[in-house]
Amino acid sequence: MTSDMSDTHYHGEEISADTYSTLRRHQFNLENLEERLQRMENTTVTMKEKWRRGDEAMRDFTDLIISALTSKIEAIQRELVEIQSYIARRPEASLSIDRRNNISTDIHHRTSVDDATNRGRLVPKTT
Repeated sequence: MTSDMSDTHYHGEEISADTYSTLRRHQFNLENLEERLQRMENTTVTMKEKWRRGDEAMRDFTDLIISALTSKIEAIQRELVEIQSYIARRPEASLSIDRRNNISTDIHHRTSVDDATNRGRLVPKTT
């Protein structure tokens, strides 16, 4: 819409000053709305970019935590294998361990480390 009053004819007749004023006010409102919509669009783009970067940072942090936990689990598994290997080499322990399932096969015969002699051998536990 042009701001020149001579370009705003309706069927070849000039519009009144009030009508022109109303049109200018509406044009201003439309331009104002267009600017506001553009600012909203710019803000939306900026927010999406921040969220994307935030998502990437969270993904990186999560990957780091998962990697650290995986390393700890692997270290614990290695220690467990060493402990199982140590126990399997001890003749007194092999009677109460099912090597296939790694669980005690005698649930009624409880054992503990011999604290009195501190030899580290398994003895029947007294309760």
